[in-house]
Amino acid sequence: MSHKSCMNKYPSQMETTNIPWPVIAQKLATLGKKPAWLAVQLRTGTNTITNWKKRGGAPLSRVREIADALQCSADDLLSAAANSNHNSATTDESIKRQISGMITDSLRVVGDKIGNNNTEPGPEGTGPYPLISWVQAGAWERIVDNFAPGDAEQWIEAPVRVSKSSYWLRVCGESMYDPTGKRSFKDGDLVLVEPHAYAENGSLVVVRLDDESEATFKQLIIEGGRKFLKALNPNWPNRIFEVNGNATICGVIKAKTEVF
Repeated sequence: MSHKSCMNKYPSQMETTNIPWPVIAQKLATLGKKPAWLAVQLRTGTNTITNWKKRGGAPLSRVREIADALQCSADDLLSAAANSNHNSATTDESIKRQISGMITDSLRVVGDKIGNNNTEPGPEGTGPYPLISWVQAGAWERIVDNFAPGDAEQWIEAPVRVSKSSYWLRVCGESMYDPTGKRSFKDGDLVLVEPHAYAENGSLVVVRLDDESEATFKQLIIEGGRKFLKALNPNWPNRIFEVNGNATICGVIKAKTEVF
């Protein structure tokens, strides 16, 4: 359910009770993350997060998204919102009834409880994910926490389930173009990169060499404990070269989108 549909479904009364900012700040601290990171997870601007902080809390209409980002149950945030409200205890149940309809798409609701230990978390989302540069990809581990929505060229949905840290890259050059191969990537194609995937023999990987600022895109070959990077283009010069401790794998390719 989109943020817009939630807003249309429930009256403005919901916005009078917020998810307290101190609760959000505490959960961010537990994760070792900053407010700018939360903005990226929620696909919103840092000014929105700043406004929430100034107002003392975030709107309940975004409880599901915020809970997913902060890796907690929506019930935790609802309880915090109810406790911050100085009305009677019945307000707590009223809020929960209003919110329950917003989160049933991604959380299993059991009885009057929302979340808790008897729920199964929803799968990772399908985006959108940022289209970034190869220089940004080489430093992604360092910049992702402070990555702002405006830092991306654009945001693109993913055709497969990947983690929230994933990103898109635009293929440059013809080194991975193999007209006769099953897997081939033309200049301009878009590839979806999963930073948390395990790279094994044959994986298509984004790699940063220690003496270069930009990342590169190659196939990983592992033979006898030795690691090589291979260009798929059969006519590419120096098609295969060995890497030792001078290369860092930034992620594994999970999908491709052709651009015509």
